[in-house]
Amino acid sequence: MSVAPKSKLPVCTRTAVLDLLFMRKYKLTKTEMIVLYYFLLLKTWVKYVEGEFYVILSSKIEKDLKLHTKTVEASITKLKKLNLIETKRMKVKEWHDTKTYRGIAVTTLGKEYNLSHYKEEDYQHARELEKENQEFRVE
Repeated sequence: MSVAPKSKLPVCTRTAVLDLLFMRKYKLTKTEMIVLYYFLLLKTWVKYVEGEFYVILSSKIEKDLKLHTKTVEASITKLKKLNLIETKRMKVKEWHDTKTYRGIAVTTLGKEYNLSHYKEEDYQHARELEKENQEFRVE
């Protein structure tokens, strides 16, 4: 019996849902979509945060997504030009050095990713059902 190899990727990067409408709207490649999806999930596991900006090293992105440096940098450049992400140089106090690292934040425009198939009325209805569900919970 063969055993599937264990992935060394963080659980959040093993699967991605590609929003094709979003992809067509911004003329993104699948790789750029995966990089954006990765950035959207940073908040679930990155430790170094300053406001909306998360510090993530390019080497970590390359390792997790199994992409080359040029591919990662080209994706980041395109996402910045489309105003889907912002970057800024920042220091990480916990690392006790004087270097600055790239912080990445997903803009409001970028956060629309994977939401194009939702309708506002469906979203509101789901929120109302959640509230009703809270009322019926037994504590």
